[in-house]
Amino acid sequence: IGAWIGVFSIYAEKKGAYCLLSEPDYVAYQELIKNIELNESKVAICNSAISSKDGVAVLNSTGDFGNSESSLVDRESGKGEMPVTTFTLENFINSYKVRPESISLIKVDVEGEEVGIITSSKDWLSEHTPSIHLSLHPAWKGQDGIDKIADVIFEIYKVESDKGGVVEIGKFNYYISYIL
Repeated sequence: IGAWIGVFSIYAEKKGAYCLLSEPDYVAYQELIKNIELNESKVAICNSAISSKDGVAVLNSTGDFGNSESSLVDRESGKGEMPVTTFTLENFINSYKVRPESISLIKVDVEGEEVGIITSSKDWLSEHTPSIHLSLHPAWKGQDGIDKIADVIFEIYKVESDKGGVVEIGKFNYYISYIL
């Protein structure tokens, strides 16, 4: 989710993973297609955004589109906008007829919309508990947004000690990529 130009996904596909990619930024999407062709990758791609709801939203850019910083989060310093189709995580997965139990990892790097995706997908994530590579962007959502997503993640992915009980992991205080 947030494939950008496919670096992570092309590598995963070369290691044997089936990859389903979503990239809403049309400029990045065109580069993604080129990279997939150059690497002869067999991945499924969709020029759409994963969000808290299905529909159409505005994708914002602080610079040129394609620079990996486009986001559904409205930012005052935005230089460009484009309409994009959005899907919830569950509807995106279902539309490709992917069996949830076959999902080994969901990468989420969407420049601030992580909070909306994770909180709106809480029930689905709780039921299926796939591993998640989550990139958080507090500069766009603030510490309150990071705390909110951390609370949901820790509720879904309870880490238990070998002596029983839940282990407190803590809160995120800065930009971090975290694999659960």
